Amino acid sequence: MANKMNLMLSLALVLVCTWALGDDSQVSTARQITLERAILDFNEDSDVDRERFGLSRLTENEVLAAIRGTTGMDAEDYKLFTEIAESKKLSGNAKLLLFRRHFANGYKSSVWNIVLSIKKNDKDHARVEVRSQYLSTEKDVPNLSAILSPK
Repeated sequence: MANKMNLMLSLALVLVCTWALGDDSQVSTARQITLERAILDFNEDSDVDRERFGLSRLTENEVLAAIRGTTGMDAEDYKLFTEIAESKKLSGNAKLLLFRRHFANGYKSSVWNIVLSIKKNDKDHARVEVRSQYLSTEKDVPNLSAILSPK
C-alpha cells in the first residue's frame, strides 16, 4: 500500500512539474502576446481556485513591480525581464506559472506562488517571483522528500 501511494505521489509531482514548466523542446521567440493578454489568460485559468482562497486577481502593475523590484539576478536575466517590463510583451519562451503545492520538512503546504519564467534554453530558466502566499499546511505522510531521495 505504501509503495503504491509513493508511486502515485511521485507521478502527481511529475505531472504538476510538467504542467508548470511546459513541454517546450525549443526556445521560441516567434510568437508574442501582450502582458495584459497573458495576465487575463492566467486569471481566467486560475479564477476558481483563487476565489476559493479569497485571493485577488493578478494585475499588470503587480507583475511590473515584481520585475522592477527583483534583486540578485545576473545582468543577462535582468535585461530579459526589463525588456518585458518596457515592451509589455511576452515572447513564446516566457510564461506566467502558478505553483499550488510546496513540500518541505515533512509538511505539505497549499501555496499561491506566481512566477514569471523565461526559458533560456533546454535546461535553464530565469524566474521572477510575482506573488508567494502560504495558505495552509499539513503533515505529509509519507514524507515526499524521502520518496524522491535516491537510495
